[in-house]
Amino acid sequence: MKKFKSETKLAEVIIQYLKEMGWEVYQEVQISSYGKIADIVARQGNLIWILECKLSLSLTLIGQAKNWLRYGHYVSIVTPTKRSSTSYYIAEDILEHYGIGHFQVSNYGYNEELSISQRISPKLNRKAMANYIVRYLTDKQKSWAKAGNSYGLRYTPFQDTKDQLIRVVKDNPGITMKEIIKDINHHYSSDASAKGSLLQWINKGVIKEVRVKRDGKKYRFYLDEEKYNA
Repeated sequence: MKKFKSETKLAEVIIQYLKEMGWEVYQEVQISSYGKIADIVARQGNLIWILECKLSLSLTLIGQAKNWLRYGHYVSIVTPTKRSSTSYYIAEDILEHYGIGHFQVSNYGYNEELSISQRISPKLNRKAMANYIVRYLTDKQKSWAKAGNSYGLRYTPFQDTKDQLIRVVKDNPGITMKEIIKDINHHYSSDASAKGSLLQWINKGVIKEVRVKRDGKKYRFYLDEEKYNA
């Protein structure tokens, strides 16, 4: 059997499996601006399933999964199928102890067929703080960056706020920052923080698609058509 060459390829298999099971799948989900990043977050109705994909089963992987237990109704890890050993069985005992699920994915065989087995089913956490995860989910995470990519690509909370800002300004030329804040769901801890930070990033060119004009005591914002279409 051929080996998986990357976590991205491994993740693609389990993502397809989850979709076929009726789950919405989000990739490289970052919780808050400087928070943890989950390889995969799957959602089905009110249920949240968090999955971490790695090419080997290790204590580091188990630790990453354990950190998600308070947030997901289900938490699982995904690894390629490998020969079991004493240390492997011990690792799975730890997974069962914490209620973390374990998927194994067989590598490409002679017929290029894949086999997914759930060696351990995750335990349901009815008290999960799932709403904390949901607030950071956006449709762009479904395809913007691949789960397990080695480039650090992800659709960040800042990128989401930035995209909302640009859309609102595009639809409402001359809008004030106060009006913008009312129309977007920003990631900042407060509206005051959002106002100051967004104005700073616009002036510094980080949000280059938007330009600002002074109108008396007010700042008004317009789309920079040239940079927006560049």
